[in-house]
Amino acid sequence: MKKKYIKNLVIVILITLALGLGISYVKADSGWDSSYDSGSSWDSGSSWDSGSSWSSWDSDSSSGDGSVDGLIIGLIVFAFILWAILSPNKNISSSTSQNNVSYKPVDDSVYAEYGIDKESFLNMAQEKYKQIQLDWMNFNYEGLQNNLTDELFNQYSMNLATLSGKGQKNVMEDMNVLECFATRIVKENNILNINVYLKVRQKDYVVDNDNKVVRGAKNTVYEMEYMLTFVKKSNDEQVKCPACGNVIENNVSEVCPFCRNKLVVDPQDFVMSKKTAVNQRRV
Repeated sequence: MKKKYIKNLVIVILITLALGLGISYVKADSGWDSSYDSGSSWDSGSSWDSGSSWSSWDSDSSSGDGSVDGLIIGLIVFAFILWAILSPNKNISSSTSQNNVSYKPVDDSVYAEYGIDKESFLNMAQEKYKQIQLDWMNFNYEGLQNNLTDELFNQYSMNLATLSGKGQKNVMEDMNVLECFATRIVKENNILNINVYLKVRQKDYVVDNDNKVVRGAKNTVYEMEYMLTFVKKSNDEQVKCPACGNVIENNVSEVCPFCRNKLVVDPQDFVMSKKTAVNQRRV
């Protein structure tokens, strides 16, 4: 009983110290997909569009050049080790095991079935990922709008407004794609949907208007694993107005030329519709 009391007391003290130093679970990357906390694991359920993942940016605490981050991380690790030693239950499983999901590339025949050149598509996916990151970093709204669906663009715009309001900028450097392949290709409602697994290394931190680091550290390299979804309008079916049913020969207008009903303009080229971080670690 006494041992359990001591264990709990020590953990509470250490957590209190960490909170006092300003620890916050902050996320960066375009759409807030990086985590600057322990660096050891990532919640596989986290997604850029979770709606809550970026709220912690409202904290006024800062991590400076990363030295405070190191102290906080050390305290948390020490608390976990102490808890593991004192706990009577030794059947402790690591949270990282939840992220050991196996992703398999689709067969080349699937690309051929949909008339997609495998090499060209995967090169495009990598370049679009990099461009979206750069446009996010540079507040390039026009560039983001060209490479994202409307829903993602609206979310990214709100997130950038949060950064801008705080006088901060998310910096990403030395992006290096390690692995990239499609895991699923389907056509739904005349739209091609392609899920892509992407593994990349990059530096990711946040600076203020004086170029002072306020989140992360300039020299920290993250290895990120993503599931991306790219969508594109399929050209092998007639486009019909959902209201009057007339065939739209040239779907370049936002309204039907027959009934003037507002049309949903599908993407004419591949754009990213979803981006989910499935794993992260510090290298």
